[in-house]
Amino acid sequence: SFVSEKIAERPLAGWGLNASRAIPGGTDLLSGIPAEKLPLHPHNAALQIWLELGAVGAALAATAAILAWLAATDPRLDRFARMAGGATVAATLIVASIGYGVWQGWWMAGLWLVAAIAAAILPARRAEPPA
Repeated sequence: SFVSEKIAERPLAGWGLNASRAIPGGTDLLSGIPAEKLPLHPHNAALQIWLELGAVGAALAATAAILAWLAATDPRLDRFARMAGGATVAATLIVASIGYGVWQGWWMAGLWLVAAIAAAILPARRAEPPA
């Protein structure tokens, strides 16, 4: 609820790239629980992107996710490639939704590595047209 309140304060432009750690009130403790309202970042890619980059950034990120899904499940790919590509994109989105800060270097490097491997492998897996 804390993050959604902060998103509502700056819905279009957000608070700025990697600003989660400096959001006003983020280090305040929750009532009755010895935990901060925002420990480092929201631990959810969609919330972090919307919080930091606003609706514009959220729309661009959603577009990128949709384009990744469409590329990974392209009907011109053979069945194995579509399954592997779809599973890869789905697993990436699931982990991004429950885990890490979006801008952590190792996470970004991992995403680019997976994208590079997919880009190298998938074109070779084009389905043969029926004879």
